[in-house]
Amino acid sequence: MAAQQPKQTAAEAYATRAAEIDAQLKRLAQQLAAHRRDHEANPKSWALVGDLGHIHEILDEAIDFLGTMDIVGTDDDLHCDHSDGVCRTEIGFECDETIR
Repeated sequence: MAAQQPKQTAAEAYATRAAEIDAQLKRLAQQLAAHRRDHEANPKSWALVGDLGHIHEILDEAIDFLGTMDIVGTDDDLHCDHSDGVCRTEIGFECDETIR
């Protein structure tokens, strides 16, 4: 029996996953802003501090996982190049309007 061909190319699947992660990062920023408002309304709550400690650990895991990539000394990866059709200014990337 012949192996079934993938429905997407690796490049297409990568672009899809990258866009999904960008959306997750945007939601994370929104939820952190809401969490900050909760803290401002109840600044004595150590539970909210614990929440952030847990999020910090999870993000450290993700950063460590990707940490094999050499990104020291350059911020080129923080520029939006639209190579996959997505603008990432909403999550803190700088956008070169001339690329669009």
